Amino acid sequence: IALQRKREEEEYNYTTNQKRREEEDEFKTRLQNEERELRERQSAFEREHADRLKALTDAEQELEQLRQLASGMEGRIEEATSKAITTTEERLKREHRFEFDLAQKETEGQLLLKDQQIGLLQQKIKEMETQLREAGVKVAKSEETVKDIAFRA
Repeated sequence: IALQRKREEEEYNYTTNQKRREEEDEFKTRLQNEERELRERQSAFEREHADRLKALTDAEQELEQLRQLASGMEGRIEEATSKAITTTEERLKREHRFEFDLAQKETEGQLLLKDQQIGLLQQKIKEMETQLREAGVKVAKSEETVKDIAFRA
């Protein structure tokens, strides 16, 4: 009976350890995938931001050219051009600001979501470790009970 009990305990420990390793491996894999995905999104965000910044720079250069062209014309044309330039600047800045803010908020949301997922997974690991400790305590108590019974017999 003691040999069978020991064998059952070893089988239980082995199964528990295997399950724990599998869950840890799965967690590490998921974490690596999420980190890779986050790096890819960050890289895409930075490329998109650089493209938008280049478009803004090009627009500002075009604006400077338009200003030089308009400076030689009469006051009325200068006034109309000036209004068009101001409107274009405001629109480009507003569009760029909106797109940048939107992309930044989306990235922040993704980061928050990933942080929450990591927190939940860490909490699950702690719960599993607690369960494992409780199971170990129960096994130890069971062994003591069996020893007491065997000692009394």
